[in-house]
Amino acid sequence: MTEQGDQPREDGLLIAAGRTEAALLVWGVKASFRSYVAGVGGEITCSDGAIELPEGFGFPIRGVEADGTLAAAGSVVIRAHGGLLNVELRDPRLARTPGGDELSIVGAARRVIVATAAAGDPAATVSPALELHPDAVALFDGTYPPGTELDPVHFLRYREGAAPEHGAS
Repeated sequence: MTEQGDQPREDGLLIAAGRTEAALLVWGVKASFRSYVAGVGGEITCSDGAIELPEGFGFPIRGVEADGTLAAAGSVVIRAHGGLLNVELRDPRLARTPGGDELSIVGAARRVIVATAAAGDPAATVSPALELHPDAVALFDGTYPPGTELDPVHFLRYREGAAPEHGAS
């Protein structure tokens, strides 16, 4: 995510070429899921810094934890069918483990690993293909079985105080 000469700060901002940049962890969950929600007249509510982007949801990166886990903040609530479909994605974390990447969120009062990916390039700005983790099947009311392919995670960098640009990295 950083380029040579960039200076990461503990709060997730970068000092790049003399200017301060912020970054977003962007995850679309699953494109067909977002399309379904839109098609049935569902609603998506972003709060606490999270934003909706054409390719998914952007969560402000708040820093890197001691173990190297990338910590982001924000909340996205996806609702449809009068609340029968109710998915909350809050405060995502992306951990790079020896076995691969693990994306977790705070769900119904506890942190849940939502998706995993095979080990990829540690310097990559796009994750390998993510697969639904067995612990997260209930998050989607059993609609998707473990191993279902999910959208990859990627990162957007933007000048602090400016809106993120679609497609920027």
